[in-house]
Amino acid sequence: MPIENFEIVGSYNNQRFPNIDAERSINLFEYLDAKGKKPKSLISTSGLQYTEINFPDTSPTDGVRAEFVLNEFEYIVVGTHIYRRDQFNNIVPLNSLAQPFENILNNGYVGIDANNNANGSQILFVNGQRGSIWDTKTLQFTYDVHAVDSSFPTAPNDVTFLDGLLVVVQRGANYFRLSALNDAYSWGMVANTFTADPGPGSFADTLIVSTIIPTGTAFTLTVGGVLPAPFNADPVGTIYYAIFVDSTHIRVASTYANALSNTFINITAAGTPPNTITNVTSGVPGQLQQGQINTHPGNIVACRTLHRRLFLFSANFTEVWENAGIGTNLPFRRNNALLMEYGTPAIGSIVTGFDKMVFLSQDKDGLGAVMEVIGTESIPISNRALDFQLSQYAEGGQIVDARGIFIKENGIIFYRLNFTAANHTFVYNVTLSNPTSEEGKLWHEEQVLFGDRHPAQTHGYFFGNNYYGS
Repeated sequence: MPIENFEIVGSYNNQRFPNIDAERSINLFEYLDAKGKKPKSLISTSGLQYTEINFPDTSPTDGVRAEFVLNEFEYIVVGTHIYRRDQFNNIVPLNSLAQPFENILNNGYVGIDANNNANGSQILFVNGQRGSIWDTKTLQFTYDVHAVDSSFPTAPNDVTFLDGLLVVVQRGANYFRLSALNDAYSWGMVANTFTADPGPGSFADTLIVSTIIPTGTAFTLTVGGVLPAPFNADPVGTIYYAIFVDSTHIRVASTYANALSNTFINITAAGTPPNTITNVTSGVPGQLQQGQINTHPGNIVACRTLHRRLFLFSANFTEVWENAGIGTNLPFRRNNALLMEYGTPAIGSIVTGFDKMVFLSQDKDGLGAVMEVIGTESIPISNRALDFQLSQYAEGGQIVDARGIFIKENGIIFYRLNFTAANHTFVYNVTLSNPTSEEGKLWHEEQVLFGDRHPAQTHGYFFGNNYYGS
C-alpha cells in the first residue's frame, strides 16, 4: 500500500463541538519551515528559571504588577512597593512603607513611562488613584504628583510618552492631560503666595509654600509687596531652583547644580507679603493642556503610542491623535481620517513593542477578537475557536483581568495573553502567523503543573535576559 502522510501538526483550534475539531497544542508551538524535511513541526515552549530575587517588605502573595526598563536599571512594582534593580540584583526601594502604591483598581494594573528631561529622565507611575515620580537625577521619589501640581489628573488611569510630553488619562472621564515639555512635575500653572523665614531656627532660609515643590524645580518670584532679600535685588524674571525641605518648606538655589548639592541662598530679610512663586519650564510658566475624545460617548481607559501616533482607547472605540506642532496650545490633534471602531475591556491586554500593537478588543455590541494594529488598521488575529473561548470568559466576568506581554525567543515574537480568574494562557505566534487566513492564525496554550496558567504577568528585557513577574 502507498504511504500516506497524515497531518498531525497544528495549532490551537478547539472548536465548540469537538467532532468539528478538537485540536489543541499545549506547551508546543507550530513551527513553519518551507525548506525543512517537513514544512511543519512542533517545538516545545521555553521553560522558566527561578531568579531567587527577594524584594524587601513584600509577602509571598504580593504579585508583580509592572516592569519597566530604562538605561541601566529595571523598575518593578510588587504589591504596593516600587523598586529599582540593577544588573547585579541590588534592590533599592523607592517608596516608603508609609507611601503605599495602591493596587485596588484595574486589577492591579500600573502604567509606567518616562520623559527625556535634560538633567535625567523622570519616571511616572500611575495606578488609577495617584501618580508618583522617580527622578533619576535628583534620586527623589515624589509620592503624589497632584500635591505638586493640582492640574495633574486626580485619578490617573494610564500614561504614555510622545514627542517630549507625558500623556495621562483621567479615570472615569473622557479627557487626557499633557505634561510640560520633558517635565513630569508640571501640568499647569502653579502660582501661590509665600512667606519667608530668615531664621534663626530649623527652617531658617526657607520659603513657606502651599504646595510640594521637589528639588530642582525651576520657578520665578513675582512681587506683590516686597520680595525677601536678597531676591528683591535680582532682575525681574530671575529663575531659581527649589531645594525640597518638607511639604510646606523649600530653600532656594541659584542653579540646578546648586539645588542638587544643597547650596542655598541665605535669606537676610523676610520682605512684605503678598508675593508669588510660579513654576516655569524652559523659562515659561506652566499651562494646562487638555484634550477630549468625542467621536462616540465613552471614557478613556488607556493610552499608547505607536509610529508617533497617540491611541486613546475607550471601552468601545479608539481615537488616533497626532502631533500638530508644539507651537499650538494643545500640540496633539485628533486625526479625523482615522478611527478604530474597537476599544478594549482589559487595559492590561494592550501591548506595544517590536513595531507592533496588540490588544483584546470590544465594541458596543460585544467582545471582539484579539486585534493587531498594522499601520492604522486593526486586524483580527484570534481564530474562531479562540473567540468562542473568550466569549465564555466574558460571560463569566473573566475578561477584565487579561494581561498581555510581548516576548521574543529564538528569533520568534510571541504575544502571551494571561487570564487570571479563568486560569488560562493563550499565546500567539506573531512572527510565523498569517492573519489574513483562519488557518494562518497560529495560537497555542501554555500551562504549568496541574493545568494552571503560565505564571508570567509582566515582562522586562534587561541586560540580554527576559525576566517575568508573577
